[in-house]
Amino acid sequence: MEFVSEKLVPHGDEFALAPVIGEPALPLRFSWRRKIHEVKQVRRRWKGVSPDRTHGGDEQYLHRHWYELEMADGTCWTVYFLRQPSSARAAKARWWLYGVSTEVI
Repeated sequence: MEFVSEKLVPHGDEFALAPVIGEPALPLRFSWRRKIHEVKQVRRRWKGVSPDRTHGGDEQYLHRHWYELEMADGTCWTVYFLRQPSSARAAKARWWLYGVSTEVI
């Protein structure tokens, strides 16, 4: 997998996964590097958690929703949704492309 770490912009109003309470609605299309890319299939999904440092104890904080996606062009993307942006300025940058597999699936 090639590490990318670039912002994705949701494109359109269709979803690859229907919205579920407590989870983001996964867009069917993303805009990345001036192109529209379509999700063909969600291969897997998981959640990223870390210890809650504000209250201590054993509580876990959910900070990212991760997805492994097969794209229409046959590549595999690993993307995540950032639940708490680092600042108000970064609030629009919630979807991120972590990496792309250059191998065709």
